[in-house]
Amino acid sequence: MKPDRHLMTPPLQARVFGDSGKTAVLLHGFPDDPGTFEPLLQPLVDDGWRLVVPWMRGYGLSGPAPDGRYDLTTLGGDVLRLLDAVEAAEGVVIGHDWGAVTAYIAAIQHPTRVRAIAALAVPPPRTLFTQTLRHPSLLSRVRYMAQLQNPLFVKRMLAAPNAPLIEKLWREWSPGWRFPEERLAAARAALLAPGCAEAAASYYHQLLPRGPQGLAGWRNTLRDAMRPIPCPGLLLTGATDGCMDPDFFEDAPRAFAGDCAAHVVGNAGHFLHQEAPEAVLQILRPWLAEQAKMLG
Repeated sequence: MKPDRHLMTPPLQARVFGDSGKTAVLLHGFPDDPGTFEPLLQPLVDDGWRLVVPWMRGYGLSGPAPDGRYDLTTLGGDVLRLLDAVEAAEGVVIGHDWGAVTAYIAAIQHPTRVRAIAALAVPPPRTLFTQTLRHPSLLSRVRYMAQLQNPLFVKRMLAAPNAPLIEKLWREWSPGWRFPEERLAAARAALLAPGCAEAAASYYHQLLPRGPQGLAGWRNTLRDAMRPIPCPGLLLTGATDGCMDPDFFEDAPRAFAGDCAAHVVGNAGHFLHQEAPEAVLQILRPWLAEQAKMLG
């Protein structure tokens, strides 16, 4: 689907689909690019939504952030930049993977602007922390996070021309998905520009008390991440997700102060919106219709 316009709001570039209607911001994850949402775009525009779909900071056309910041607080602020760029006082955020994490933080920190979130494949930080304490063996699923702290690993596995880590993770995370080669090529391209692979790894690097925000900023971000999410939520996970097991979503709605529903999508893994778009849309579209009634 061709965008209606291209949006530049430093440090982000985005495509906008639909020239009017309620606003939804769609945020991709790692290792991926905005094209991940292609199966959802036309149906949501047909439902009257204006969709803002950026390259997350550090990826593709957005490129490495000049301020070097990839911490959660800054990512949440990017959502406001996008809403401001389309002159939307408020909106809904739909996020996958790191986009889901960004949606949680944006909703917590900016409740008057982010009025509802739909999160795909990653549970709220508070839930993820609790589940990891209950099931330490789950850490083996996210060992790549530790590997990405190593610059040599990033250089060999992510910054190399064929970016072998991307295909490896896609196969592990969505074991039943025969992904199109053009999708894999697009995800690689989003990390091939100078500094982009290192920027994507910085998301994980700055989960620790490092980076430009400093120790005090890191503590504040961590505190915010553990707070209840004040808006309505929709959580979707794939039944065969090899990264975030559906068990990670146990009790996840309790992380919300507002209403929240959680669904497991059958025959889909981590990239459920690409593997089973019809099933995802069947859940997402009526939920969005309800949220549209609450937007000004």
